[in-house]
Amino acid sequence: MTDSPRRGWNRVRRPDSRASSRLPIPDRSGPPNPPWTPVQNTSFHRARARVVALPATTVRRVVLSTAAFGTVAACALGAVVTNSWAAPKTLTAAAQASLENAELVASVTPAPAEPVVFDGASIDEIPVTGGTEVSVEGTDLTMVAAVAVDGDEVEIIDHADDAIAFEMPAADAGRTGDVDVTFLDEDGEEIPVVDPAAVVDNSASVAGTELVQVLTEDGALAPVADEADDVEAAESQADAADAADALVLTYVADPAIEKQMRYVMKYWKSYNSAKYIVISGADCANFTSQSLAARGWEMDSGWNYSAAGYSPSWISSTALRDYLATQTDRATNLGSERSQVKVGDIAQFDWDNSGDRDHTTIVSRVEHTSAGTKIWVAGHTKDTDYWNVDEAIASGGSVYFWSIH
Repeated sequence: MTDSPRRGWNRVRRPDSRASSRLPIPDRSGPPNPPWTPVQNTSFHRARARVVALPATTVRRVVLSTAAFGTVAACALGAVVTNSWAAPKTLTAAAQASLENAELVASVTPAPAEPVVFDGASIDEIPVTGGTEVSVEGTDLTMVAAVAVDGDEVEIIDHADDAIAFEMPAADAGRTGDVDVTFLDEDGEEIPVVDPAAVVDNSASVAGTELVQVLTEDGALAPVADEADDVEAAESQADAADAADALVLTYVADPAIEKQMRYVMKYWKSYNSAKYIVISGADCANFTSQSLAARGWEMDSGWNYSAAGYSPSWISSTALRDYLATQTDRATNLGSERSQVKVGDIAQFDWDNSGDRDHTTIVSRVEHTSAGTKIWVAGHTKDTDYWNVDEAIASGGSVYFWSIH
């Protein structure tokens, strides 16, 4: 049976081997034929084109406005992938760092707040009696958790973002000289004290500013700075600020205490009978009151002396205790606590622990040791300039103190 014309017409003619060898073989791994041409008018491709076109051995500077943050990431990507349709490639460590850096640039936020104290206090010289309020200025000071004077924490009186005030304690043993004031954060770390003129303001808003970035030889984007050429100088200033010392204040002699103690040392043995009466066997409160008058205390209706007479508080230890309790602006009851006692304060003894006061003296010396605070007193009745209070109560009794302002 012969093939019909239609069946013969349907038969496909196979080319010979030579013709087949000359036919083009489609490349299934590449783009379709004709090749797809990517649109080149986007910021991504413009940025990529610029970077790829530069020599690989050249350090390039890419100047970006905040509106081009998205282009930064594209710029970094284009530096390593030149064909967007090619199979994915594994990024080098440098390129990965560039991408991460670019993402960081695209989400620029202000640096975390770090407190800084400006050098220079409201007062540099502090009376040895303490109780003086001192204030300093700075930035983010609400993050200050504690203030310490020579390592001992003191009371914070006022706390604001740009200023902090604290109370200086009495000088240790009434000594004069410099002391370090340190400021601590909540972790106990010291907060830098810096010269305000050396502070670099890096808190300017990013919006509307021009950022400069350097593209290095290995394709990594260098950190961003407002002015790239000034980065090194700014870091040097920051290092200098971190190395700043503590705030230094100076304890100075208190003229009032000096007058009081000069009187005590002059009359503890010789007595000032030309001006005051002498109470034989019970002159201790009388002499202590004299020292307070020499210090500058003004007499009032509750505490006074004259040729015509005197108040009970002037000559009686218990009455003087009761009067001091009313003078909160110039005396503080310390009880038996010794840590805040200073020269010029008052020490009272209760020999039989009955609750009254049997003897009154003036603190003449204070020493803080690892074993505790040692205190010496001066006074009349037992005429002395330096009597150790621990020896005084060795046979019994208690001692109580008044801090004199």
